[in-house]
Amino acid sequence: MTIICPDWVKRTAQLKQKKDFDLILLDYKLTSIDLKDLLGSLEAFPKSKTRFALLIYPNLDKTQLDKLLRDHHWLNILTKPLYPSHLSSLLLDATHSTSSRKVKALLVEDNLQNQLVITTLLEALDCEVKFVSTGQQALACLNHDYDVIFMDLNLPDGNGIDITEQFKATSLHKETPIIAVTAHATDEDIERFIAAGGTITLPKPVGIESLKKVLDFYVLSSVKKSVDGVLAPNTNNRRSG
Repeated sequence: MTIICPDWVKRTAQLKQKKDFDLILLDYKLTSIDLKDLLGSLEAFPKSKTRFALLIYPNLDKTQLDKLLRDHHWLNILTKPLYPSHLSSLLLDATHSTSSRKVKALLVEDNLQNQLVITTLLEALDCEVKFVSTGQQALACLNHDYDVIFMDLNLPDGNGIDITEQFKATSLHKETPIIAVTAHATDEDIERFIAAGGTITLPKPVGIESLKKVLDFYVLSSVKKSVDGVLAPNTNNRRSG
């Protein structure tokens, strides 16, 4: 999400309440306050979650600029004219820094061996994994926040497709990627899973490369884009039998 804020002073209070920006890019000339007050207003934002960039004109006093860099190491300085390559680098850096926390994953899987294998692989990819074995246990997690959910479609007490639909019916998980992991799925099963709000299906046995692609594309990337070999939602990403 992008918010264009022509008047920093008027919008600061509102932006402080949100506090979940990956990047705040400020044109110093348009802020209408002096540099000291501007930097003070930025102190209210959590430095661990937000990257800051100050866009300035090249004629800013060098002594003042050096002091900025020395006293505010969390602040990126960009000079006009601003080139796309500079902005692209800053955006990539901001995305990387916000994705450095552990990904919270829910694994719904009744087979203990599969639980162990998938959990081990996800933890190797720096995920914090909560695993459950039944549909009832999965539904007990409806009010918990997860970055991604891995769903077995065949559970001893329920259908993974129906459970997916219930997760997607909540505001908390409306946008959460739900990945089906299954060794036995028909085309009809996959179509029903996608229709219920599911994202893609992964065939068992699940490998670390396919998990990494899923996490990179659906969880860690702030902008979904096409890359070679990435898994897209379609009925080919499964194994029958």
